[in-house]
Amino acid sequence: MSDLLIDLPGFAADFSGAASLLSPMGGLVVIHGPSGCMGNYTGFDEPGWFRHPGMVFSSLMRENEAILGLDDYIISKTIRACEKHNPPFVALIGSPVPALIGTDYEGIAAEIEDRTGIPTVGINTTGFDSYSKGMEKTLAVLGNRFLSDAIEKIPNLVNILGYNNLDYCGDDDLFCLRKILESNGFKINCITGRSGIEVFAQIPRAEFNIVTSASALGFAKKLKKLYDTPFTTQLPIGTTEIKETFSSSEKQSDSEQCVKNGKKFLIIGDQIIAGSLRSYLEEEYCCRGYVFTFFEFDRTLGRPEDRRLLDEAEMYSLFEKESYDVIIADPLFKRFVNGSESYIELPHPAVSSRLYWNSYVGIFSHQIKELFEQVFR
Repeated sequence: MSDLLIDLPGFAADFSGAASLLSPMGGLVVIHGPSGCMGNYTGFDEPGWFRHPGMVFSSLMRENEAILGLDDYIISKTIRACEKHNPPFVALIGSPVPALIGTDYEGIAAEIEDRTGIPTVGINTTGFDSYSKGMEKTLAVLGNRFLSDAIEKIPNLVNILGYNNLDYCGDDDLFCLRKILESNGFKINCITGRSGIEVFAQIPRAEFNIVTSASALGFAKKLKKLYDTPFTTQLPIGTTEIKETFSSSEKQSDSEQCVKNGKKFLIIGDQIIAGSLRSYLEEEYCCRGYVFTFFEFDRTLGRPEDRRLLDEAEMYSLFEKESYDVIIADPLFKRFVNGSESYIELPHPAVSSRLYWNSYVGIFSHQIKELFEQVFR
């Protein structure tokens, strides 16, 4: 019952994370299951759908097909869609009902590829994991299938790994990050979740990787192992000089020079985004921060006091035992605090969906600096 939510809506599921990553890449994406999962992704989880809808379809699974385990219908439907749209690749994404009956996505993908000649992959999402787990699985599958063999690296060429609409809500932050990188002499190679599959295949050419969300950390580690490509998880927030950031270790910074009697703050969100915000705030305002998340969490990345929250009960217990001067989190988490803390609302699309995504504040924006100034000065 650790995933039981009473006061919060369900977080974006793994199939939404996979679809959000794949759709902008230009392929044909099939969410296998009843149409409700497709509607949940397009209507509630994906901020960019209404502006830039992609080739995302539902298999419209029916009761007979679920009971009998019939796969021919999804194969024939996908083949017809391929004949109409001629996509560069096809991706099949799982949902709860197919997961319960043990659908063989790799086998279905192989059949579709054999009959169409179009590269096809199966992503074994279940609908029971978070969006970040779905993105992690998707990057792993795409990497295994499409990455080129080891090739010569190009100096100052950078990949941006893990940028997605469920953490960042649109392209404003991406525009700012690209501007910072290019002003420091770097060239952008691949942006996962934005670049096409041909560019994705050339990821090994880059000299460096910048990881923008925890969902891409495993992929970055794999690239380090296979191609010896270094990476950073420290985002250049509040600065335009990033040479020092890129020469730092893979672990996020740990400022020991914070004033012990300074403000104590907590950030709840993606581990990498929250950790980068913490580093900026500690250096800028000489205070001490803590990072908690409901999603992907790497113990080696943060500090001993950082933690992954399992459920609402743990969050209630947290705020009963601990007090903070400032809390930075999605507006929906405000109901868990006692009201004595300063609360900076930082909407997280994967948490509050369309309730607050129009109020999203970019982490590289001047607006967020103004919010911090009002509270920390």
